[in-house]
Amino acid sequence: MSISNGDDAEKAEGPIRQRRRAGEQVRMTDVAARAGVSVMSVSRAIRDPERVSPKIRARVEKAMRETGYVPNALASSLASQRTRIVAAIVPFINASFGDTIRGITDVLHPSGYELLIGETGHSMQVEERLTNAFLSHRVDGLLLTGHSHTQGVRERLRNLKVPVVETWNLTDEPMDQIVGFSNYEAARAMTRYLIGQGRRHIGYLGGITKDNDRATDRERGYIDEMTVADLPCDRSLRSYRKLEFRHGGEGCEELLERHPDIDAIFAASDMLAVGALFRCIKRGIAVPDDIAIAGFDDSDISSAIHPALTTVRVPRYEMGSRAAQMLLQRLDTDEETYGQKVVDLGFEILIRDST
Repeated sequence: MSISNGDDAEKAEGPIRQRRRAGEQVRMTDVAARAGVSVMSVSRAIRDPERVSPKIRARVEKAMRETGYVPNALASSLASQRTRIVAAIVPFINASFGDTIRGITDVLHPSGYELLIGETGHSMQVEERLTNAFLSHRVDGLLLTGHSHTQGVRERLRNLKVPVVETWNLTDEPMDQIVGFSNYEAARAMTRYLIGQGRRHIGYLGGITKDNDRATDRERGYIDEMTVADLPCDRSLRSYRKLEFRHGGEGCEELLERHPDIDAIFAASDMLAVGALFRCIKRGIAVPDDIAIAGFDDSDISSAIHPALTTVRVPRYEMGSRAAQMLLQRLDTDEETYGQKVVDLGFEILIRDST
């Protein structure tokens, strides 16, 4: 039985304070000294807490809090070959991708994995930089958005054999696995619906297509469906904008200036659609009597505004949770075995008052 007094604690604290002032990290030996246990006991309490008594574990945890010690996950991974960290790379963090991230974490956290998040701003070069940064931290797997990536990303992931799940679109040739829906078919379905409503002069308000296969596929779906119906869809009927309310209004103005006779706008994002709807209301254009407006995503605001927005509902949360499940399955098997390489979660056309 050992008894320590305030003087002992002061002596143990002294070197720690000196290292903090020098900018050095607190070491496991500092925790052991503070807790009055061996370094091996500290190591076991961190890596395999069931192997130490609750009393020892409590003393180690208290000492870690008091000293500010943070276990080195990278050092631990050298022995276990796992960091239990997964990285997700998304174009930007908004409500849509936020739902996907929530789906990912709801699956990863109960399995003992943590999530790192990177934002590309729709730049494949930024995605490559983030991929390299996450791989340098030895993440166990990657969750990517879309299937358009630089050759550098493809080669690095292929050479390292890092499990990857792509999301938010579909392709017959994913890097590893992919889960999502067909942006192309969803856009065709919405365009077909507007045509079926008797609309003939349909403008398209889409996101910028550079480095964005989802925006490209939505535009392609609109063009192909309009072409099948033998309706005009030339470049003057299309406007490309950043996915913000303000830009939706500006894109609507652009389309109306070019084609005052348009009777519908299909916006490939609810943010653009809502911006267009507000601009029509401001100009005294009746929606849907004069112009029908349809969006894409089924964001929360689409059902809260008046008139409520017709839109495409996509499985945002389910894409995240399913992607995380697929990634964990790959990690558990430690080999390239698949239940399904391509998982199509589908979409739904929601008809509301704006059309």
